[in-house]
Amino acid sequence: MISEIVSSRLDMTGKINENDVFLNLDGYLYQYMLNKYGIAQVACRYCESWLVSLKEYSERDSRIALFLKFVGLHGNDSLPFTIFNFYVDLIKATNIEVHALYTKDIS
Repeated sequence: MISEIVSSRLDMTGKINENDVFLNLDGYLYQYMLNKYGIAQVACRYCESWLVSLKEYSERDSRIALFLKFVGLHGNDSLPFTIFNFYVDLIKATNIEVHALYTKDIS
């Protein structure tokens, strides 16, 4: 699902208006989940359980740990949304398929 979120942010490049300004990734993540599931309670429940599972796997995969830093759930190592936007811009510039970036083994 991380690749889906990064891809959705890639698709928004140049399309963000004043109503879609997100100050942090957790706000963007909530909007993504709300759009995906449609009902706020369902979106919150899936989002919470997904983030808990990411915390469990973050020590095994640096990509998950980085995403948790973007969301602000990696201790004191949180990264601002501007850095996430820069990260997305870098991915776009490399023309790497986002899904491949998050599914191939990097060890």
